[in-house]
Amino acid sequence: MARSVVFAYGVVAYVLFLSVFVYLAGFLLEIAVPKAINDPPGGALEPSALLINVSLIALFGVTHSLMARGWFKRWLTRFIPAAAERSTDVVQSSLCLALAMGQWRAMDATIWQVEGAAAFVF
Repeated sequence: MARSVVFAYGVVAYVLFLSVFVYLAGFLLEIAVPKAINDPPGGALEPSALLINVSLIALFGVTHSLMARGWFKRWLTRFIPAAAERSTDVVQSSLCLALAMGQWRAMDATIWQVEGAAAFVF
């Protein structure tokens, strides 16, 4: 039975990932989603919006990087089956990404801009 529960957990984890990833495409391209990356423009660059957005990116990056470390995986598998470790990482990353998109603050300012031949590459 435990094997079927871990399998079901894995399926749920990857369905969650697929849902969040599809929403991410719409969020970034501003297509067919209730909230997109630039909705609604917040006006001038607000320090609170910048702080929130940087914090959301940092939360995703730190937790995603932390869970990739061997020592963390060894610690985590003391509490969950080893077979569920990767699915737990997928759930955590998906939830952090969903939180970032849900709490994202639009900023009506250019943070960086690439022009010329470099713009074609990027």
